[in-house]
Formats: sequence, structure tokens, C-alpha cells
Amino acid sequence: MIRHVVVSVVVGLVTCGAARAGAERQASALADVLRHLDAYLLRYESTLATVVAEEHYRQAVEDTSLPSGGQLTRTLISDYALARSPGGHAWTGFRDTYEVDGHPVRDRANRLQALMAEGSAESARQALRISRENARYNLGDDIVARTINVPTVALEFIHPRHRSRVSFEKRGEEVIDDVRAWVLSFRERARPTLLRTPDGKDRRARGAVWVDPVGGDVLRTDLSWEGAPDGYIVVHYGRDAGVGALVPETMLEEYRGAGGLITGKATYTNYRRFSTAARVLPAGETNLPAAASDPPAAHGPR
Repeated sequence: MIRHVVVSVVVGLVTCGAARAGAERQASALADVLRHLDAYLLRYESTLATVVAEEHYRQAVEDTSLPSGGQLTRTLISDYALARSPGGHAWTGFRDTYEVDGHPVRDRANRLQALMAEGSAESARQALRISRENARYNLGDDIVARTINVPTVALEFIHPRHRSRVSFEKRGEEVIDDVRAWVLSFRERARPTLLRTPDGKDRRARGAVWVDPVGGDVLRTDLSWEGAPDGYIVVHYGRDAGVGALVPETMLEEYRGAGGLITGKATYTNYRRFSTAARVLPAGETNLPAAASDPPAAHGPR
């Protein structure tokens, strides 16, 4: 009987030791993947600093109180700059809408591209002001007010500058475009949160990122938040030969509030580069200077 107890204890110790060693190896592997992700995101900021795309964005609101069969739709066509905010310390994105439901709302000139190409602090502020003004074209603002409906918003939460406020864990592996990606769940821990309502209430972010564990490339992001209204923003990335990098291909979003359901799908095409002289550059060249100051925290759903 004593021998049996001793053997059981020894086996238990060996099992615990093996489990501990496995957990340590997994933690070490996760740390390596996060280092690759950090390096990729730091390079990615420069890669996209002088890139503009064409965005086709269809939004829909479902509300049984609406007279039109319970649904309204809107299609926006915009220039979209995948850039950082004034100051260069946050992913913002700049949207300049030129067509709403087939009707022009301004001349189809490269206004946003010209402002970004100028590269000054004032031009960056003008681009940000245009983007915020264009938020008025969002369908369903009476249900959910938002300025986070941009494809690069999730990159801000997983960026190394916020690593101390976000926790990561490996959720599994999936094959995307022949790459066996690690699926990393993330959760924001710190307050005040990066995502807040227009009246300043915290909305703690959570989500997942699909990462190439070797190069750190981001293949997909999934962002949601705690608190009403429920919602998510999912972005799929694909490689663009002209830019020479992975860029957003589609953005899917949903917001479910007391007044109804808002959905959206945006597709991004016609990527082009420019320099501060407003001429097209070969892939890999970037020289947009950072501007002067950062905007306040992104407005999430109220």
C-alpha cells in the first residue's frame, strides 16, 4: 500500500513537470510570435504611409418601424488613406466620400491624396477633419454613432505601443491563403480604454488576429467590445502587387442597438502610392512625414 502511494506521487510529479514544461514552451513560442508581429506592425506603418485606395462601402439598417419594408441601404464610394493620425502615433485612416447612392457629393478629384502628399501637419489635420465630417454619411447614426468603421482600427489595439495594456493567448491555428496562421485572442486590460463612447464611457476591446508566425504578417483581424450595443468589425487582408504588401480587401461590420441592426461591407481596390510631390512611387518607397498632434480616442458605438 505504501509502495502504491509513493509510485502515484512520483507519477503525479512527473505529469505536473511535463505540463509545466509544455506551458513554458508554449509561452516562449507565443512571445516569439508577438515579437514577429511587433516588428511587422512597425514596418507596416511606413509601408502604408503613402497609400490611398478606393472604398466601395454598402451599409444597411434593419428596423421594423421603417416604412420601407424595415430596411434602408446606402452605398458610399470614397478615397481612403491607410495612414496614421496627425502625430503618427495612432492608426486612424482617412475617408473622403465623393459619391452617395450614385450621386456625386463633390468633384471626383484626388483631394485626400493631395493633402496626404503635402505631408505637413496642417494638411494632415485637414484630412482628419474631412474624414470626420464624412462620418455624417454613415447610415444609422441615430441608432449607433461611430467613427471606428475603418479597416485598420484593430491594428491600434495590437500595436507594440499598447502591449502593456493588452493580453494575448493562442486560440488555435487556421490555414489562410496557404499560410498556417496562429489565431491570437487579445483583450484590453487597462483603463481608460482606447475605445470610448462619444460621452467618454469606456468600451474595453477584445478580439482576435490571424498572424503568420514566421513573418508576423497580419492576415485577418476581428474586433469587438464590451458593453452595448453589441457589434464587431472583421477585416480580411490580401496581397496587392502594386503596393507590395498585405492590404485590407474587405471590412465587415455589425452593430446591434435598441433601435435596430446596422451592417456594412466595404471593399478596397485601386491601391496607389504617392510621394510628397504627389507622383506615384514604386512599391516600397514611403516618405510621408509625421504631423503634429494626435486626435482623441476613437469613438466607438454609443
